[in-house]
Amino acid sequence: MLFIDSREPEPIIRAVQREAKKRNVETEVKALECGDFVWMDEGICIERKAHADFANSVTEGRIVHQLMRMQGYPHPYVFISGALEDIVIYGSKKPWIWTLPHHDGAKISICSKYNVKVIQFLNDTKLIDAIFNLKDMYDEFSKNGTGHALINRIKKSDVINPNYVMYMTIPGIGKKSATNIMSKYPNFYDFLKAYENREHGIKMGKSSMEFLNKLM
Repeated sequence: MLFIDSREPEPIIRAVQREAKKRNVETEVKALECGDFVWMDEGICIERKAHADFANSVTEGRIVHQLMRMQGYPHPYVFISGALEDIVIYGSKKPWIWTLPHHDGAKISICSKYNVKVIQFLNDTKLIDAIFNLKDMYDEFSKNGTGHALINRIKKSDVINPNYVMYMTIPGIGKKSATNIMSKYPNFYDFLKAYENREHGIKMGKSSMEFLNKLM
């Protein structure tokens, strides 16, 4: 059963319920302690953020409390919906521009500090589809005992994984190497700690090591 937070916008709730009906999935709408969509049996908790709301929740610090509560789930996710673009933030101080570097930096920081995956979607339609595909992927993963199906499904979707992006920024690391490292270290911060202790077990060239040494 999929639990839906009753505080989600009504159009989103109706859209999720329509998709659930197509897939013969039961849903229950109620006030959730954390997250907006929860697959309880699979331990999946998803927090949905519109692009502008993600920016505001980071600048106001609200997202920290949400992330802390989500740590009780084995598989916490933050799903961001909306095109990547600069937006104006209106807070207690004067308005300022939230740029793409701000956006990517926030996602990378969250992934490194918390046990959570942050995934970007182009729109709510693709985000809603991913809510159900994510459950299917974990079911398949638990049955087959392999991560190949999960990785392949993620490649086909419109997502951006900040951890993967960080691996790709390392000189000498290409797509294949980044994928291999992610299979062992899904969290970039865990990889950095292992590298610092010389326990990473990943063969890298001189340029890669020089780059990582600067991060220590």
